[in-house]
Amino acid sequence: MGMRANSQQCSVRNGQRRDALCVRSIEVKRDRMVCLVQVCDRWHYTTSKLAALACKEYPHMPFHTCVNSHGSTFGDVIKHTSIPHLLEHLVIDLLVQRNVDRSNRSFVFAGTTEWIDEGHGTAQVQIKIQDDIKALQALKDAVAIINNWCRQLSND
Repeated sequence: MGMRANSQQCSVRNGQRRDALCVRSIEVKRDRMVCLVQVCDRWHYTTSKLAALACKEYPHMPFHTCVNSHGSTFGDVIKHTSIPHLLEHLVIDLLVQRNVDRSNRSFVFAGTTEWIDEGHGTAQVQIKIQDDIKALQALKDAVAIINNWCRQLSND
């Protein structure tokens, strides 16, 4: 029932990764998308400036329900959480904004993020989905958005 795909390698220039975040592999299952992602050394965690950019562009994201050790919303941890965790919530926010299935308004998007090897910046992100094509597009868009934010902050 599922589909597995290996994504392209992370962008590399002069032996250095250019992107803060890349998707190593994606497995689409009947009810969820499972992604293996990798972050570069500098961008394992969000910063206050990155959180401010994210909240400015996606003002609903801090209000997402989120099981964490500091509170009950993503806003409680957004200033210092893993970049893969930010990816999880941004994909969900994009899917909600795009209202994937208007006939099923009771559908609740949910996800989990866990480090597989934090030292190497590898994490697994799982997101409950309805439509695999729209979910894959949201993932692609979210990765591009996060990489753009990180480039902006690196140039400051």
